Amino acid sequence: MVAPQKRQKQSALIRRFSDWRWRMDNLYFIRDKTSHIIRFRANAAQRQLLSALHGRDIILKARQLGFSTLIDLFLLDHALVTPGFRAGIVADTEDTAKELLATKVRLPYEHLPAKLQGLVNLVTDSATALEFTNGSCIHVGVTLRAGTYNAVHVSEFGRISVESPDKAQEVVSGTLETVPTDGMIFIESTARGRSGLLYEWWDRAQKALASGRELSELDYKPHFFPWHQNPEYLIVAPQMVITERLEAVFAGLPVTLSREQKCWYASKESQLGDSMLREYPSTPEEAFQSALQGVYWEKELLACRRDGRIGKVVFQPGGPGVDTWWDLGQKDDANAIWFTQDIGSELHVLDFFEAGGEGFGYYAQVLGDRGYRYRSHNAPHDIRVKEFSGKTRWEQALTNGIRFEIIPRVEAKQDSIQAVRSLLPHCYFDESRCAEGLKHLESYRREWDDIHGIWKNKPYPDVHNHAADAWQQLAMGHVFGKPGSAMGLANKGAR
Repeated sequence: MVAPQKRQKQSALIRRFSDWRWRMDNLYFIRDKTSHIIRFRANAAQRQLLSALHGRDIILKARQLGFSTLIDLFLLDHALVTPGFRAGIVADTEDTAKELLATKVRLPYEHLPAKLQGLVNLVTDSATALEFTNGSCIHVGVTLRAGTYNAVHVSEFGRISVESPDKAQEVVSGTLETVPTDGMIFIESTARGRSGLLYEWWDRAQKALASGRELSELDYKPHFFPWHQNPEYLIVAPQMVITERLEAVFAGLPVTLSREQKCWYASKESQLGDSMLREYPSTPEEAFQSALQGVYWEKELLACRRDGRIGKVVFQPGGPGVDTWWDLGQKDDANAIWFTQDIGSELHVLDFFEAGGEGFGYYAQVLGDRGYRYRSHNAPHDIRVKEFSGKTRWEQALTNGIRFEIIPRVEAKQDSIQAVRSLLPHCYFDESRCAEGLKHLESYRREWDDIHGIWKNKPYPDVHNHAADAWQQLAMGHVFGKPGSAMGLANKGAR
């Protein structure tokens, strides 16, 4: 006979071990920032996430809040107590994936009490996989396509989606499709600007949550964790002066910061500069406004947002007429058009339009529907090339009432890219009508070289190029106060 007191203790112990939250806070050890092995205890931000999980979750966060550790411990715990539980971890590189397995999974497993570790032994222990005697496993890689996974963690999806768009698409179409409807998906990342799949998925998740409808099993729930949720982010600096600019930023936050927190932020910002918004954002909007590595005009566009030059911009009837600046793709490619108006020394960017597979009659209708009074229409040099019809595109446009000025060919791409840098400080964008165009400009970037780990000196070939090329036509052809191409009337002979 088991004594009543002993039975009560056994029952209490069983209840504890059946609660995964208790197990997470009491069974596992991790390596801290000082390389000491310590017992894991969920911090406030981690507890907030655990209490709000949906099943498919996107975690946008500041650095060093410990979400990779939390999620991978969660996967390990479920693998140990649920026979046949298959989990996957995806990272931007093979080395990073292996490091996550070694430090976030294998180390906590190896530091379990011997009796507990002996209940579920390892049968496979490699750099990319742990497989257990209960049939569970945890695999890692840059993508996971084979089989079905009960849970998947995608780490730093923002970096993947920007530096390697093809890999990001493979994660979406390959890895995430291995998870059944009742499985769990964790996508966690710092932001990488308004480009790539992370931004698109976050925006979609935000809109679904804001709609007020109940999220379905296939919807993703957004979670944001700002820098000030880390209690370690503070310093004592009695002599530090907090600038008026930063005080204004702090005043706009939904929390009241201590002076120590403000000093930490000011000190860190002085070190990181424009990267501060990406690494330690205060709001989701701020995170996605951050400078993006590899983007050609990241600093200039970030300055536009910081200076309030992206907002409401309207056509001024008393000013000069509107100039349009085009990039003309091939037959089925996108044609991009920017609409601008000179107002003194300011370039007001009123509108952006993009479409593909349409003739000039369609674009003439688009111009008319806008209701602007036009001053000039400007196109690249190749509009003079004859097509199968025997007519040039310049002649086809003229037949439809669009008379183009022609901007001569730019021999060096870097010249037009630099011209954009010089022009952007004078620009004011209408945030609503130019939203898609701005997204293209903020996403126009160099191609990443996976082999050498560097940015190539050429643009990445994607959907953002047409709008960016049209903007470069503008930068090379525009002179304040002068209509049409300012690089010479090279089109006279074509007329």
